[in-house]
Amino acid sequence: MRAFCTRLLGRIMATASKRISKAYLQKRINRYAGRTWGAWKLETNGALSDGTYWVDIEHCYSSFEVIDWIVQVSHKTWASHEMVGALVEALDEILNIQGAGYRDV
Repeated sequence: MRAFCTRLLGRIMATASKRISKAYLQKRINRYAGRTWGAWKLETNGALSDGTYWVDIEHCYSSFEVIDWIVQVSHKTWASHEMVGALVEALDEILNIQGAGYRDV
């Protein structure tokens, strides 16, 4: 899991100046609403939740914002490596970070 997270963060950093459109983001949220990744579940309002903590992906328009959420959660004392890894997997699948949604700014 650690190697996966390291590779994904490297990919995110490589696209850090890219942004995603609001319409594309909403389409992705609608597509994955209700799905779970470990303890994380994507709510219909665009929040990725573990039941007590919410990651507001509805406003993850840039790769910098995605990285900020990953770092915030990783600094929580309750967040295990597995939980952070599941968050990274969820963000990657929902936001399609390397995919067509992100464009150069």
